[in-house]
Formats: sequence, C-alpha cells, structure tokens
Amino acid sequence: MQRRRGSFLFGAGVVLATGVAFAGGVRLRQGHQAPRTTTLEAAPGRAQVAENGHAVTPRGSEAQDLGGTFETVYALVKEQYYDKLPTDTKMSQSSVKLMLAALEDPNSYYLEPEQRSLFEAEAQGRFSGIGAALSLQSTKTNGYTDYKITVVAPLPGSPAEKAGLKPGDIITHVDGKWVLGYDPLLSFAKVAQQFQNREVDEKVYEKARTSARDRITGGIRLHAAEMLLRGDKLLAKTIAAKDSYSLTVQRKGQSAPLKVEITPDTTTAPTLASKSLSGKASYLKLPYLSQGSDEAVATALKALPADSAGLVLDLRGNPGGSFEAMQRIAGLLAGRGVVAQEVGQAGKKNNLLAADAAVFKGPLTVLVDGGTASTAEALAACLSERGGATLVGEKTFGDALVQGMYRMEDGSAFTLITGKLVSSKGVAWSGVGLSPQVAVASGTPESELLARAVATLKSRPQVAATAPTGGKG
Repeated sequence: MQRRRGSFLFGAGVVLATGVAFAGGVRLRQGHQAPRTTTLEAAPGRAQVAENGHAVTPRGSEAQDLGGTFETVYALVKEQYYDKLPTDTKMSQSSVKLMLAALEDPNSYYLEPEQRSLFEAEAQGRFSGIGAALSLQSTKTNGYTDYKITVVAPLPGSPAEKAGLKPGDIITHVDGKWVLGYDPLLSFAKVAQQFQNREVDEKVYEKARTSARDRITGGIRLHAAEMLLRGDKLLAKTIAAKDSYSLTVQRKGQSAPLKVEITPDTTTAPTLASKSLSGKASYLKLPYLSQGSDEAVATALKALPADSAGLVLDLRGNPGGSFEAMQRIAGLLAGRGVVAQEVGQAGKKNNLLAADAAVFKGPLTVLVDGGTASTAEALAACLSERGGATLVGEKTFGDALVQGMYRMEDGSAFTLITGKLVSSKGVAWSGVGLSPQVAVASGTPESELLARAVATLKSRPQVAATAPTGGKG
C-alpha cells in the first residue's frame, strides 16, 4: 500500500480527546478520493493511514451481491412504505452506521460533519474539550468485552492536566452517568439463563435485571462519552448542558474512585522545545507529532552545536500524531530504511519507510513513559533498533492501532481500524507497550532523570546493545 505525503496522525487504540477520544497517538492521513463516495484521511488519536488511489468499493461477485440486495431493499422501501420517507441522505447515513456497528469495533464509527471537523482541527494541533489523548482499552469480563476510556496523556496546559488527570486513568462516569463500555443486557442475559435453568433464585434474577436497567437508563454510550470529552458542542447541549462536568476516575494503585471537575476549553498542542544539558548534551522535547513537527526537528538538529556530546529526545507524554512527521523524524535520526511495519488484513505487512538521510549521527537517548503512544512508540522503537538509541524511563502505553477516517460527500465521515503497527524487526507493542533498556521509576525527580539520560549517552555502546522489548508481531 502506498501512502501520499501530507496526511496527519495522532496515535492508543488511542484517540485524542481534547474531549474524549481514545488517543494514544493518532495519525490523520489525507488520502484518496473514492468514486462518488469518500475521501480517506487519517483520524486523530491513533495511527492513521490512507490508501492511495483505490475506490472504497467491494470487489467481484461480493460487490454485486451486496449492491443487488441493497438496491432491492431500497427500491421496495421507496415504492411500498406507506408513510413519509426520510431523505435519501438520512437513509444512507443510517446504512453506514449499521454497517459499522456490525463490526462490533468501537474504534470504527460514523462521524457527523461537525464531529469530523473536530478530528481535522486536531490534526492541526487545535483541540476542543478536555485536551487529553484517550484510548479504548478492552478487557474480557464473563465472556464479553468491556471497553474502558483510558487517558493516554493530557496535553500540557489542557483542562485535563489542570484537573489532575494522569496517564492510565480510566474514566468510568461523566456527570454521574456510567460510561457504557459493554451492553448491560449481556450480563443480565446470563443470569436470566441461569434463572431459567434454576441455577439462581428469583432474588438474584431481579437484582441483575434492576442493575441492567439502571445502567442503561443512567448511562452514556461509549462513543457519545468520547465525543463529549472531545469537545462535541452539539452533543454537550443534549447530554451535559453546562460549562463544566465531573468525571469519575479509576487510578491504578488507588482503591477508591476519584472525582474531578473539568471545564472544556481549546488547547493548542505545544511545539518543539530545546535546551542544553550538562556535559554538552543537547535536549529536544517533542510533545506531539503534528504536521510540521518534522520541519521543526530538522531545523533544531541542524542548529545543534558541533561539539554536542549527544542528544536526549524526550517523547514522554507524546500520544502520537502524523505518520509522515514520524517517518521523516526517524529518517533524520536513523537514516533511510524501514521505520515500522503495518500489519493489515489477513496479516499482510506493509513497510513504512524513511526517505531522508540522517542529519544527526551522535549518541542518542530517548525518554519514554506511559504517555508515549502510537506513532511516538513507533518512532522510539525505530530509533532504538536502527538509530542506536537507548530508551530510558517507563514502559510505554501500548497503542498500535491504525485508524483511517473516510470523508463522505455530504461532509460526514467514518473511521475504520485498518491494521496494527509493529517495529521494523517485528516487535509488537499493542496492549503491552515497549520496555525501556534503562528503567526509571515513576516520580523520579526531573533533574535526576535527565542526569541518568546524559549518563546513558556516555555509556551508549554497552547499554544500547539490548533492543526494546514488547510482544511478537
């Protein structure tokens, strides 16, 4: 699959939530124009890809069967339905929504034109909502999948950061409404079957029924919660018609849930920052992979002192972003070659390449933590495998999903998961993260952490011999 330049990314399973999204690192890609129907772009919050030049249509006899069935039903509805018909646009949108719902994948969904605009703004580094990269993390519970909105990384200066949200926090309630990560009727159906088989008594049955009913009537749909936190103003008026709302959060290591008040606002993703460290080491902080961040890195690398003792690249809290930016930065630091692999349908692998020659060839240390996700993880893995870098810090988030956004002619769009990323050597980090070669405990003072990073530059030949670990691709 070839990709055209000019697309953008965010990178968790992850979506950026300047409100809620799942985030982790997403990349938005500009893509092809499919005949009459769609344009594929990248959806924010996750690694995103666009195919180049192919129509989004079924193939062969399968296409004929699908088209024939749809046309038959459509014609019968138009000719036979007794009451006033909805518009063709509304019927087609409903068809798209149901088709995506059949995937049973919460990361593949329909977007109204206003929601699509939020995604496109995020690709430019402008976020509405709580200003955090979010991800949907799944767990198996009694045979069904439960999805949880998880904070990947609050953007600096965002409402999420000001409210104290941290990477790994799970948002369970919005204004007291339970986020419906699974259908409560699934758990009730099991109890109902047990009751029918006389395995449980009526008291247990009634309790399960009441619990399911209360969760449904007092809950908020997963996607609605995501878009609300992402800054969907129309949805906010119907769900939480006020300027701020409360979030109930589960935090690792704390038994009691936390409640935080948060006021949505506009957050602009920070730009590249640089400074000098002790021992003539140079430091670059890359908080987000937005369009243009590769140019900023290229300029900064060319401006490094000739006698620089090495470079510390800080990817902590970077949820991902533009694929093109990630690929170019990888080339600037590791040279031409394979940056990562995208594993798509039927396990087919596609190499993501860096076309730029290396600008910096000195010792390199990369700082990572639990907020490093998606394409930022891909960049870290590449620099470790091909650029001789040492990863220092904490295990990364573990988001490798590739999510595309397809724009429709009516201004709406839909997102679709098209694959997962693995490193150039096949290391998979989806769901497990990347383990740094030099682990530094959470909460370590910044001065001490940077001192460790500088020390690692000097011991690079010994430390960097071990590749980062994740899972098997």
